[in-house]
Amino acid sequence: MNDEIKVGYYIRTKDGNIGTIKHKTTIHENDRFIRNEYRTSFNVYYYTDKQMQECGWKIKNNIIDLIEVNDYVNGRLVLQVDYKNKNICLLIPLTDTKANTNIMWYGYEDIKSIVTHQQFKSIEYIIHKREEKENAWDKV
Repeated sequence: MNDEIKVGYYIRTKDGNIGTIKHKTTIHENDRFIRNEYRTSFNVYYYTDKQMQECGWKIKNNIIDLIEVNDYVNGRLVLQVDYKNKNICLLIPLTDTKANTNIMWYGYEDIKSIVTHQQFKSIEYIIHKREEKENAWDKV
């Protein structure tokens, strides 16, 4: 994270939350640089450069750089990310496209929403087979 962090940059936490840098303040004392402080869209707390590094957050100026395989973009599964060309490959149901394929490449301007695989996993409800449930009740 040697590059300068700017207002509007995107953040991805270890937990998969995505947000932005909302405010940056540079602290000087006697015309000497002391530190930068940042406020994120997650909360009202300010973070220093050191704290941002210690959090292990990914901070990028392009949202595609934060998208990972198995995230969902615009409600569709991300199959591949081309960081060099700033594109993502999404799984598209054949009924949604006139093409003969069920994948489509999207660029930055096509992204409307993101659900990270960590967020998806945190709200996932797993349904067990009926036999497993009945066997579990037998053991009570």
